[in-house]
Amino acid sequence: MLFRPETAFPNSLFSLIHAARCAANAQRAARSFLFWIFAIYSSILQILWYNTIGSIDGSQILHERGFFMDFVANGSKNVEIETSTGIYLRHAIQTHFVEIGEDYIELVNRYVKPLYEEGDLLSISEKIIALCQKRVVYRKDMKISWLAKFLSRFAIQHNSAGIGVGEVCKMQFAINECGAWKVLWAAICAGFGKLVGKHGIFYDMVGMEVTGLDGFYPDVFPVYGDYGIRIPENPSGVCNEIFEKTGVRAMIVDANDLTRDILGKADCVTLTDEQLCEIIRDNPAGQDDQCTPFILIRKKQ
Repeated sequence: MLFRPETAFPNSLFSLIHAARCAANAQRAARSFLFWIFAIYSSILQILWYNTIGSIDGSQILHERGFFMDFVANGSKNVEIETSTGIYLRHAIQTHFVEIGEDYIELVNRYVKPLYEEGDLLSISEKIIALCQKRVVYRKDMKISWLAKFLSRFAIQHNSAGIGVGEVCKMQFAINECGAWKVLWAAICAGFGKLVGKHGIFYDMVGMEVTGLDGFYPDVFPVYGDYGIRIPENPSGVCNEIFEKTGVRAMIVDANDLTRDILGKADCVTLTDEQLCEIIRDNPAGQDDQCTPFILIRKKQ
């Protein structure tokens, strides 16, 4: 075969260019590989630091290692709590801002089911269930009586337990629910009770419908200033429905920083109301704008 310079040199040049490109691609691939190795290593170190020391952004979050997840507590609350029936871990599940008419089954499926394990218990804020049931009383529909205006002057409007009958709309709700004479008598008895240092008489007399009324208070969520939120209807039935449709054992609670009440629980929950109140005695869902209406409870092994 004859040697042809006009074809040999271009072919040699093409081979050199191709080899240079391959080398450059190999270098880029090697750099990319090293970058991802470094990124993964850094992430592992960050997670270890996060679980050991606290949250990455410095917020006050506490962690306790569960079986396959990190349990997270609200603010100054503790993940772990010791009770007469054992030690429990409580995980505060953050949701979106739940509005009137949403579906609580969909909420449980969306936020709880991916984390839930056999033997767990879900504590649900009564406010969320009531909103899903549209159990609200609008401020604009309330006709305020002179008696409500008068009696609300002598009552506490707001404390760490929530809104009180010092809010005239809540006092009017009590009158609408119980009748004027019963509310007046409860107010008189409460006044004498304060003289001897006994508190809470008014709410004991007017009942849970009035005591459990939330809302009419815009400071945390402005929209809550427009309506009051009643306690949910048939809370035990709701818990049984949740268990039937999702497999999640649940209880519905009305809790604040002062008191805790178990409004309902699924039939499969064997602990007594007193034992359940022990597990949530520090109100792990919080009292502010955390948006953590679900608390996943798991007994520590």
